[in-house]
Amino acid sequence: MKIRSDFVTNSSSVSYIITMHEETAEKFKMLFSDYDKKTGKSRIFDKLYNDLANAGETIATPLRSFQYKVYTFHKVKEMKLFNKPEDEYDFAAMTDEELLKYIYGEYMYHKKLNEIEGFGIEQLPFKFIKSPDMV
Repeated sequence: MKIRSDFVTNSSSVSYIITMHEETAEKFKMLFSDYDKKTGKSRIFDKLYNDLANAGETIATPLRSFQYKVYTFHKVKEMKLFNKPEDEYDFAAMTDEELLKYIYGEYMYHKKLNEIEGFGIEQLPFKFIKSPDMV
């Protein structure tokens, strides 16, 4: 009998851990005046910033603290890949659900989140389900 020793995943779902260093993210936003408008990166920044600040977990170290949250979504149902350049979308007209699908597809799945200073992203090699006894 052969025993599998590598990761076993469900190919229809994917998990990412998103981190945010709040001070760096705020400084980055202040440096770019287009963040005052309802552009794509501004809405994406605001959505993730608020979600991590309000629903994320905090890790404090002697030098700094940061927030993190694990996002798990279904690659077919909850994610949308867009085939046009970002500047061709009307982000102000997108619903929160459409924006989240865009974030899952373009900024998480394609790892464009690294373009926004203060945020980090790493794909987990398994579907993450947090149990109630986890810290």
